[in-house]
Amino acid sequence: MRTPVLYCLAALLLTGVISCSKPEEAPKKESVVVIPVQRHPHTFNPVIARSPEAMMAASLVFPGLYYREIDTGSGAVRYTPQLASWSEAFGSYVMVRIKPGAMWSDDIPVNAKDILYSYGLYANEQLNTPWRPLLNGLKTGPDGAIDLAAAIQMDDDSTLTFNFVSDSAVNFDLFTVPIVPRHQMDALPAVQLKASIPMKTPTIAGPFLVAGVNEQEFVLRSNPASTIPGPARVDRLHFRVVQGRRAVIDAFKASQVDVATDLSLSEVAEVMEAREDAAVVTFPPLRYHVIGWNTIDGAVYRESNGEKLKANRLFGSPQVRRAMTLALDREKIITEAAGKEAVRAFGPVSPVFKDAYHDTLHQLYCDPAESKVILAKEQWQDLTRSGTVEKFNRPFAFELKVASDDAAGLKIAEMVKTQLKEISVDVTVLPVDPKTFPAMIAAKDFDAYIGTVDVPRTLDLAKDWGMDLTTATGNAVSFRNKRVSEIMDSVQRTVPAAVSNRLWKEFQDIIQEQQPYTFLYWESRYAVHAAKVRGLRFSPEGFITRPWEWSVVD
Repeated sequence: MRTPVLYCLAALLLTGVISCSKPEEAPKKESVVVIPVQRHPHTFNPVIARSPEAMMAASLVFPGLYYREIDTGSGAVRYTPQLASWSEAFGSYVMVRIKPGAMWSDDIPVNAKDILYSYGLYANEQLNTPWRPLLNGLKTGPDGAIDLAAAIQMDDDSTLTFNFVSDSAVNFDLFTVPIVPRHQMDALPAVQLKASIPMKTPTIAGPFLVAGVNEQEFVLRSNPASTIPGPARVDRLHFRVVQGRRAVIDAFKASQVDVATDLSLSEVAEVMEAREDAAVVTFPPLRYHVIGWNTIDGAVYRESNGEKLKANRLFGSPQVRRAMTLALDREKIITEAAGKEAVRAFGPVSPVFKDAYHDTLHQLYCDPAESKVILAKEQWQDLTRSGTVEKFNRPFAFELKVASDDAAGLKIAEMVKTQLKEISVDVTVLPVDPKTFPAMIAAKDFDAYIGTVDVPRTLDLAKDWGMDLTTATGNAVSFRNKRVSEIMDSVQRTVPAAVSNRLWKEFQDIIQEQQPYTFLYWESRYAVHAAKVRGLRFSPEGFITRPWEWSVVD
């Protein structure tokens, strides 16, 4: 509480009163942090949460048994108790005890029935919640669905036992799902929960209460009664809808928001020049720039609605893809496009995951002569002296597509065009409207493209490297390799760290040999925040973490 200095003197000067007893204290100024979000969640109900914003909002007001975060130094995953006071694993089952004194905001104690009810919602296949995949590993019935009665047992009002199908299936991510109040949500049948409870004023046990919701923002305020883990240090968090990166940058420059994430180095310089009170946070590299070589014939794929996979006439061969990489002076490309500070990429595993990262991977260095030898072995030759190699009377010519707003990508594309001309390959650079670029990639409507790939905060790369293209939505180049698929399956199960690290390095060896992409560089990204906000922490990919520990200093 702050009392104005010289309060009494000011009163004398303004009113002529000669005494000054028991002055009124100035009201405490609320500490507020304004955070931009791309979309309004429109609900705090985790059952119907779908967007990243809705899932974040649900997690902030409904803590899980544990809080999951990544150590940005080692890449290791940490689990910190929230509603749980402790847990202990015994082979294929884990016992969890609820933190004593945990209360909902309507003064009803949190108990094991709330936990069991919440997991019942997420296990319900009809509800199809985004948290359902986190429950993988729990005991299932003959039909393959989670058998809740066998999977989770309530030992008493504060203790539960979670039963997994095996020791290796024990999965601590399961303990991070939001826990909801059974007495508030159990009034309706489960199926109706999807549409019937917007939960604009939910009953809460965590560090924040819902203070208000309108079309432009939702506001959380500190929950003074919380013990999970305690009241938030900041009085209010305003999550304001600001759509588009450019709009967020401009809003930060105008002091309309206190945080802006996912910035480039040039954008950081821009906001630092406009706002003296800005502080900078650097994220570990979790986005890499690539040239993607489509391994399948995109036209055949589209015409058959994904039923037929025919090898791409140019890049269906791993030897041709290898020749492309060898022909390119990636050091020059990276330096000119991204600067000397850029970290060269050699594969899809980020160096942030230190134990899994293959730091002794065999490198492919620029060697145009070897590239020509490989192409000749693959029957690509310039027999007509046209300046472009041919095979079966068809020239080695393709369009290299790149989003028209990707300045670095356009610069890279022109250098690729020039360098591949040295091995008699004809490239046409084709800028594409950024609004349609992602759909074009998803439709396999390209032979080659330049773009970026974002790595998830954990080494879960199945969607980028799985063989089933209907589920592996991130597998832009349609690379299909049986051993890679086996590795993806293995590392998704809980295996000893030494085993998973060995598998990840084997995976990187295969990708280096097969060259579905030419890997260019890891992109460092940045966040800026108002210097008055202290204790800010971000996950490796730039999401806010532990906002209840933030504070504001005038």
